Amino acid sequence: MKLDLGGIDVIDEPTAEDIRHYLKFMPAESPFVILSKGDEFIQSLYENVDYRVEYKDDDGRQYFAATDYETAVTLFESFLAGTEDYRSAVAWKRLHLSAWTTPNRPFAVGLLCVLLVIALVVVMWLALQ
Repeated sequence: MKLDLGGIDVIDEPTAEDIRHYLKFMPAESPFVILSKGDEFIQSLYENVDYRVEYKDDDGRQYFAATDYETAVTLFESFLAGTEDYRSAVAWKRLHLSAWTTPNRPFAVGLLCVLLVIALVVVMWLALQ
């Protein structure tokens, strides 16, 4: 397991104490933490008075919930321990990601570039007429 501290530092094999500490004191310049194991993860972002906690299951689906600090700690500790209690501990909502964030993004960008080049060629051709 790895605990990513806002993209600033990573702790290999974090403890429950590490999780409790870094959820309480997230890096000010990048206030989120991600606990991951392979492709699965649980992450949290502090928003105003709540923690927005998200997790991704082994099927690639993502869920989110707003919790208090103690509940966020409990969810992270369950994930760390390898139990699946976190999946039923709160009322998770399914996170529906937009198509732009899917693996087809490079195709969409490439298609837009080709269309832009075609439009420029047509405009230049018409200007020369």
